[in-house]
Amino acid sequence: MHGKLPACIHACLYHTDKGVFGYLPENAPAPEPPVFPTVNTIDDCRRLHFINAFRRHGYRRAELDPLHLNRRSPVHELKPELYGLDPETELKDVGIVLRVSDLADKLAAIYCGNIAAEFMHIKNWAERSWFAGRFEEMHRQELRPEERLRYAELMLRSQNFDNFLALKFPTVKRYGCEGAESMFAFFNEVFDSASLYDIEDLTVCMAHRGRLNLLCELMRFPTVQLFRKIRGKLEFPENVQGVGDVLSHFTSSFDHKTNDGIVHITMMPNPSHLEAVNPVAMGRTRGRMLTKKKGDYGTLGGRNGDGVLCVQVHGDGSFTGQGVIWETLAMSETPHFRLGGSIHMVINNQLAYTAERKTSRSSDHTTDIAKAIDAPIIHVNGDHPDLVAKATRILMEYRHKYRKDAFLNLICYRRWGHNELDDPRFTQPVMYKANHLKGNWNGMVQAPHSMETWDTGVDVDLLRFIGAKSVSVPEGFAVNEHLQKVHVASRIAKMESGRDIEWSTAEALAFGSLLLQGYDIRISGQDVGRGTFSQRHVMLVDQKTDAAIVPLNNMVPEQKNFIEVANSLLSEEAVLGYEFGFSMEHPKRLCIWEAQFGDFFNGAQIIIDTFVASAESKWLTQSGLVMILPHGIDGMGPEHSTCRMERFLQLCNSREDQTPADGESVNMHIANPTTSAQYFHLLRRQVNIFAVLNNYCRFDFPSKDFRFAEFLEYSVQKLFRFMFN
Repeated sequence: MHGKLPACIHACLYHTDKGVFGYLPENAPAPEPPVFPTVNTIDDCRRLHFINAFRRHGYRRAELDPLHLNRRSPVHELKPELYGLDPETELKDVGIVLRVSDLADKLAAIYCGNIAAEFMHIKNWAERSWFAGRFEEMHRQELRPEERLRYAELMLRSQNFDNFLALKFPTVKRYGCEGAESMFAFFNEVFDSASLYDIEDLTVCMAHRGRLNLLCELMRFPTVQLFRKIRGKLEFPENVQGVGDVLSHFTSSFDHKTNDGIVHITMMPNPSHLEAVNPVAMGRTRGRMLTKKKGDYGTLGGRNGDGVLCVQVHGDGSFTGQGVIWETLAMSETPHFRLGGSIHMVINNQLAYTAERKTSRSSDHTTDIAKAIDAPIIHVNGDHPDLVAKATRILMEYRHKYRKDAFLNLICYRRWGHNELDDPRFTQPVMYKANHLKGNWNGMVQAPHSMETWDTGVDVDLLRFIGAKSVSVPEGFAVNEHLQKVHVASRIAKMESGRDIEWSTAEALAFGSLLLQGYDIRISGQDVGRGTFSQRHVMLVDQKTDAAIVPLNNMVPEQKNFIEVANSLLSEEAVLGYEFGFSMEHPKRLCIWEAQFGDFFNGAQIIIDTFVASAESKWLTQSGLVMILPHGIDGMGPEHSTCRMERFLQLCNSREDQTPADGESVNMHIANPTTSAQYFHLLRRQVNIFAVLNNYCRFDFPSKDFRFAEFLEYSVQKLFRFMFN
């Protein structure tokens, strides 16, 4: 079958200049023509190399430790003699009388003081030049008195908050902000400048350190709820089911008024696996892009990052030690996952729990990993909040201009131990001698106690239409010969006969019917467009041009809802976390993550334990994520033979010993569908967390004689009852 050439057609690796749903070419500004410094003589060349040496190596000599415990080694690259320059020689053609030693002092004041930058690793010359100019200009600018007064007020209020809790609740673990109060200069700048860059929605994720201070001082968290929790009471109303969570995992969402507009700010709930929340926050931000039709979901005139911003706050030890950090950074610029850049701050205590730097990482700085994604880094001594504010302004401007991640390394210390009940002097004596339902989810109600029928059937004529459209390609589009026979022609024949509806066809029918009913779909994982077992082929590739098409996105003229095929990088934890965050944004979306093989979910076990299985009980957050877990690949070894269904059954809070069954009122559903019709109905009825255990053998040897009649209505039919003593 052929139709009109759709607008959403893309090329090799699934993309061209025309784009596809969930991916549009970046409408970046025209490249800035490089303005190279005038170099007329050998002395000019030597002077330029000397200046660039400070730009590249100055951070190694900077005064960044507020405790003055880290000894700085001499930096050979900063000696003028290395570049053939005599310190006493006067420089010519600079407009003023300036010796080489004077130039060295000026460069040291800029690049080797209480603030330093790493940006010379950035590949783009224009970016490096812009950053150098802004960083050097920053030192000539002074903050207004009212700005410094604002930072002082915030830090004093934070100290007062910590002192009050320490006095009234000395046995409570609060993970105070003492020693890192200058982080308020960072947050104040980010929150207040967001509207300046037309940001309407800001998502924050952060670990324990200073979290309560931020929530209560800047994010309007009700302190009465904090004290209620400290007194041992649940944070939820009595008529709401939930187990709650610890103080340091509290969250908040509010509208922040600035001189330029209103920004909605959300603090993500986080588990004790601190960095696991980062991909979740990114996924939630990407979901907001779809809701607002911005960036990849907007028009060709927009850019990723328009209207939204993700702010990620890390701990120094977890940032270098947790693999999810690299997975998330590697994912940050890939199609279907990019956000137009995040702002990062590392609250660098110079300790990871009680482990010193030399045992926590092999790199000089905790932020060195950020260089791998071409991101600039600014290091700041935490005793200088004015420099923190200036650095934040540069990073916000850089992110807006270049739509890339940017990092602030806030080097500070902890006045107390990992928490207030821990004594750090056991291992660091020298160091410590030195110093809910709202927004898009509104209207959702708790599921009935028992529910055994669902209206998930679809009319036969509509099924035939969707099935035919799912393999419809434009005129001249060259489908693979084998797929033309076993996929395209076979599906058309099945639509005509209404029989032998196998798994991939049932899935396509479910997808198409949901799209036509106003639901967007996102399916993510490694090579999900084709399907790990070559079973899906929701995306077809032209064998002559490498162009590709998603037929379900072109079923009707002016189609309003689409399926996003997000082929991901080789990651489980970061990608599943991302999809969980994406699914939190809106209930009228089918969000699917498919494991490459069934066993390969275990790399994401932290996300499954701390978010998928428990987020609703801990934080009342809603998600409708579907996890498809293929399994049963006989003869391919223990890593491909099972999806460890027993682990998911242990995580489910369902009770089979009660009558009637608990129906929808569970933390997740686990299903092992044995027919394609069951799979169809399960996808259409799904709202809660859902794990689908698909046996690989059913893809290769589909059951026969499943007719359209099986797709018209759906109900639970009891086979037998478990017996319990």
